[in-house]
Amino acid sequence: MNLPETGPLLDAGDLVLRPPLDADLPRLIEAFADAEVARISAMSRFGEPPYGETHAIAWLDRQREARADGRRMILAIELDGGLAGTIDIDFANAGQGRGELGYWVTESFRGRGVARRAIRRVSDYAIGELGLARIEILVEPHNEASCRAAAAAGYTREGLLRQFLEFEAQRHDLVMYSLLPGE
Repeated sequence: MNLPETGPLLDAGDLVLRPPLDADLPRLIEAFADAEVARISAMSRFGEPPYGETHAIAWLDRQREARADGRRMILAIELDGGLAGTIDIDFANAGQGRGELGYWVTESFRGRGVARRAIRRVSDYAIGELGLARIEILVEPHNEASCRAAAAAGYTREGLLRQFLEFEAQRHDLVMYSLLPGE
């Protein structure tokens, strides 16, 4: 995917969606102390918990490399001047007009509609500015908050993908949500 060299800087009401900064490192370290955020972020690639500055720098470098290669674009979700989470678009299937969203929100910002608003704004950007024809979100069925966020952002639940993905040496079911232009 041919991404703009910098940005984007997206406004979603009281949220600002922007590329992650080195200044985010302290909040990333705090976020990766949450086992669920660390799991979603695949921190195990960088070693065992507890995760510190070296791990957070490695994670951030990996995100920047993926963007430079056009494979993925990650944005920090900023609220009240602090890092509330991240959201990314994976472009592995961009040649077919598809992108996959991934996101996490830190515990102190959960339950405030942060994921829903970030999902919607990034989806509108991906369809309107990047020209994607379909955005997908894959969620573990037990992650009810993420399922609610996807649905509240206008995504359609398409169904259960049984044993769809292997991680942590196990096969996992995932629920597929999608958004098409005009929805």
